[in-house]
Amino acid sequence: MHQEDYFGYSRKETFTVLQMPYIGHKVAMMILLPHSLDGIGQLEDQISPGLFKKLHAGIKRTKVNVSLPKFRFEYEKTMKETLQDLGLSKVFESNADLSGVNNKSLLYVSDVVHKAVIEVNETGSEAAAATAVIAVGYCMMIEQIQKFIVDHPFLFVIYSLENYALLFLGKIKEL
Repeated sequence: MHQEDYFGYSRKETFTVLQMPYIGHKVAMMILLPHSLDGIGQLEDQISPGLFKKLHAGIKRTKVNVSLPKFRFEYEKTMKETLQDLGLSKVFESNADLSGVNNKSLLYVSDVVHKAVIEVNETGSEAAAATAVIAVGYCMMIEQIQKFIVDHPFLFVIYSLENYALLFLGKIKEL
């Protein structure tokens, strides 16, 4: 994906942050790109509770030229064992009482499967655009356009802009 637009942007000591809002502006993708080509491990070591809320607070709306590779991230997990460990086991038994769902007496849950797919392609995320020209006297200030070229391993997170809840966290190791 190649796009020049206004995005949330922040440059930290060891990595750069780019925030791309999704349509509706309730959810956003934040990309954390290490400055060094082999800095992904050091970046992972910095992940802690509250980090993404802190990073979100530090981003500034900036014009950025973004070059982001297409990627597809897919995750699938059977949840039966996890749910049973949490105490939800009766629904998986053949004598489960699911009469509120269906009046058939032999109805029970055999498994629960969770699947998530995240895809970034040429259409990318929608973002609002605006142009600003700042003039002082007869001199016009030209804003600097930041470059954000993703050409080595990075982390990404998709999170709620309302409560900063993490919806997905991933790592792209090979481009």
